[in-house]
Amino acid sequence: MKKLFLVLAMVLFVFGIARAELSVGDIIKAIPSTNQGVFYNINDNEFEYTSTLKVLSYKGFNLNAGFATEQTGVISLAYDIINLEKLGVDIPILKQIVIDAGWTVGLKRIGVTHAQNEFVNGPSVTLKVKF
Repeated sequence: MKKLFLVLAMVLFVFGIARAELSVGDIIKAIPSTNQGVFYNINDNEFEYTSTLKVLSYKGFNLNAGFATEQTGVISLAYDIINLEKLGVDIPILKQIVIDAGWTVGLKRIGVTHAQNEFVNGPSVTLKVKF
C-alpha cells in the first residue's frame, strides 16, 4: 500500500515538473494533502486511525482512499459537515479546516479464496487541513 502512495506521489511530482515555469510553491500546491481521521471498525468493535487522500469530490461529497492501522486499506465516502471558511471564519489558518463524516470500508487481509478475505467497515470522521 505504501508503494502505491509513493508511485502516486512520484507521478504527481513528474506532471508538476512538466510545466515550463517551475517554482517550489507550485510543486507544494500540486502535492495532495493527507486527511487524518478515525473510524469505528464495527467488525472488531474498535476505533482505528486513518490517513487518506481525496480521490473525487462533488458538491461536498468526497471519496477518499488510504490506509488505516494494522495494514488495512480503506475507502471512505464522506460529506463535509463543518467548513470553517463557509461559516465566515477569517483567521487564515483556521479557515482551511474542514471536518467531514461518512462511512468507511476496507480490506484488512487478502486470502486465496473469497472466504479468507477480511473486510472492515464503519462510520468515520475526518479532519482535513488545506494548505
